[in-house]
Amino acid sequence: GHGGTLDPFASGVLVLGLQNGTKSMHSCLHGPKEYIATARFGIATTSGDVDGTECARAEFSHVTKEMLEEKIAECFVGTIEQT
Repeated sequence: GHGGTLDPFASGVLVLGLQNGTKSMHSCLHGPKEYIATARFGIATTSGDVDGTECARAEFSHVTKEMLEEKIAECFVGTIEQT
C-alpha cells in the first residue's frame, strides 16, 4: 500500500508499506506538513499548470501582498482534512 500520491510537480516522500507494514503506515502519516509554492500571476494555461500552453493573460497589478496573505491564511493555514 501507499500513504497517498504526489502531484506531478511535487517533491517529498511517498510512504510505502509492504506486507504487514501496511497496517502500521498510519503512524507514519501523522504530523505537520509544509507546502512551498511558486506562483505566476496574470497567466492562464490550457492545463492549469506550467506544462500547459499559455491561453490567456490578465492584469493583476491591483493584487497586493496583503490580499494574498489574507487569502492564503483563510484557505490554506490550519487543520485541513483531505478526503
